[in-house]
Amino acid sequence: MAAQTILLVDNSVERHSTLLHQLESLGYSVTAAKDGRQALDQLAVQRFDLALIAIGLWGMNSYQVLERMQAGGILTHTPAIMLTPSDNTPGIERCMDLVVSDYLAEPFLPAVVKARVYGCLAQHSLIEYQQHED
Repeated sequence: MAAQTILLVDNSVERHSTLLHQLESLGYSVTAAKDGRQALDQLAVQRFDLALIAIGLWGMNSYQVLERMQAGGILTHTPAIMLTPSDNTPGIERCMDLVVSDYLAEPFLPAVVKARVYGCLAQHSLIEYQQHED
């Protein structure tokens, strides 16, 4: 079985490196995008199982990326988890209103990353299975 694919969208080299290592060690295939425009370009040519998107992107911000993903129907087959600097980051509620599946707050503890990513992917797989059964 092929590894599940994750799009990691973050302009922080440190966060990117930390998450890339954690996700790859869990067996996921990770594609990186350093900004929102690059993320949308990747999403136009490849279907991902999950997108991890940092709040605070430069250029096209996280909200704009999510709005375009939602308008293009991408969020129906690629769930998104927001990456935030803390649990009380302004904007988490707005992201949740844009149909984000979950969020991860720093520090990105390996057990929490594993649980949130696995949970999101499992939930999405169940929803897709149920839709195909109907």
